[in-house]
Amino acid sequence: MQPQAGLSDSAHPELSEQLREQTLLHVIGYEEGWGHWLDQAGLADLCFAQEIQFDTLISALEVAKCGDGFALGRTCLVDDMIRRGLLTAPFAHKVPTAEAFHLVRPAHKYIHPHAEIFRSWLVAEAELEREGGAPGP
Repeated sequence: MQPQAGLSDSAHPELSEQLREQTLLHVIGYEEGWGHWLDQAGLADLCFAQEIQFDTLISALEVAKCGDGFALGRTCLVDDMIRRGLLTAPFAHKVPTAEAFHLVRPAHKYIHPHAEIFRSWLVAEAELEREGGAPGP
């Protein structure tokens, strides 16, 4: 888990004084969000200029891409955006997270062919990522 910022944030702030001047973009529902990251970075008591909450990670990342704040992003979800220059990781500090994403489906029930195509694609992308390759668009 690493903070992500849009490229229009030309300054890459240090971990304390300049970070407090930034807008933090929170994703509702992540237990290991900014509070966890700041605690692990030794900055648990830091207050910020502004904080905005989002119901999805993609919304928070879109705002970060516009340069309007910092969002936390799971490495597996933001690496491609960083490689393409859409986001930047302003700090080298990464924090391991115990939260995970799981693909589930009912056992022994009919799966629509479109759902199976999606499942197969998702599993192939995860395997490619695990092997160190770049996932597709």
